Amino acid sequence: QSLYYVDHGEPLGLEGPRASPVLNLKAQSIGDQDGQVLVTRVGMFAHPTGSPILPSSTVEIAYRVAFLQSLSPLDSETSGYRLVVIDRDGSNLMELFPPEGEVGLELDPPTWSPDGTQIAFTTNRHGDFDIYAQSLDGFTSPRLTQNRGRDVAPAWSPDGQYIAFQSDRDGNNEIYVMRSD
Repeated sequence: QSLYYVDHGEPLGLEGPRASPVLNLKAQSIGDQDGQVLVTRVGMFAHPTGSPILPSSTVEIAYRVAFLQSLSPLDSETSGYRLVVIDRDGSNLMELFPPEGEVGLELDPPTWSPDGTQIAFTTNRHGDFDIYAQSLDGFTSPRLTQNRGRDVAPAWSPDGQYIAFQSDRDGNNEIYVMRSD
C-alpha cells in the first residue's frame, strides 16, 4: 500500500526547498523514508486518488491513480487542471480531459467508479459547473448534469448505479442523487 501526495520539488532560484513552486506527485510505501517522485510539476491541487483494486494476472495488487495536473504548473494556484491517470508506479500516464485547447478543470477531486472503469469530475466547460464521467478508453460521456447552478463533489454509490453530488441549483446547497448513466 502507498500514500500518494504532493510535495515540493527542487527550488528554481534562491528560495528554500519548502518555498519552491515546483510541486511533484509522490508515492510513499510503508517503511519508505523519502517517497518516490512519480510525476513532476503537477501543481498544488493534484488530489491524487487510487482506483479500486483491478483484476490482475499476477500476485501484485493492481490499481491506478487519478489526479489533477496543472496546465500552468509554476502558477498552479490560479491554473486550470487536466485529469490524468497513471499506473500505481507512475507508468502509463494518460491525459484524459480536457481535450487540447479547452478550459481546464476546477479543483474538485476526481472520484473513481466502484469498478474502476470511470472517473467522475466537475468542470465548467459549458459555462456552468457540471458533473461528467470519463471512461478510461478516452471517451467522455455527455455531461451528467445540465442545470443552472454549481453541481460539484460527485460520489459514486457502492454499486456504481448512482452518483450523489452537491448543488446550489435551487439557491441552497443540497445533496442530489442521479443515475450514473
